[in-house]
Amino acid sequence: MKRFALTLSGVRAEGALLEDAAPACSATWWSLLPFTAELRHFRWGGAAGYTSLPPMGLASDNENLVTFYPRFSICVRPGDFGEVVFAYGQAQARSHTILAAWACHFADIDTNKEAFFEEVRKTMTGGMRMLEASRVTEEPDS
Repeated sequence: MKRFALTLSGVRAEGALLEDAAPACSATWWSLLPFTAELRHFRWGGAAGYTSLPPMGLASDNENLVTFYPRFSICVRPGDFGEVVFAYGQAQARSHTILAAWACHFADIDTNKEAFFEEVRKTMTGGMRMLEASRVTEEPDS
């Protein structure tokens, strides 16, 4: 299992890739690590933040599809923009012109998630923050 770390405003959390359900998106995310990116709050989709990683949007448009983002998940909407979404509450793949779209659910945050997603929530009123992402480990499947 491939694990990664995210740090936002000094708060670190870790997560795991869903390699069986979303192999192309998981592989693309892993290949981009480490990176630093701007994280902003959604305007139209609800309780989530997002960053733009164009290679992620081109990874796949048919893996582990969701229209509502699961809480504490990381998903990506297909397309050139590469909208990678960090959902802390009720959120949906949508925009001001598209009321319901699809996204690939490729990872879940599983450590320190409440504190990390509280920092994501704070981007709603506090504005953009820098997100740091890195590899933690690659463990053999058990």
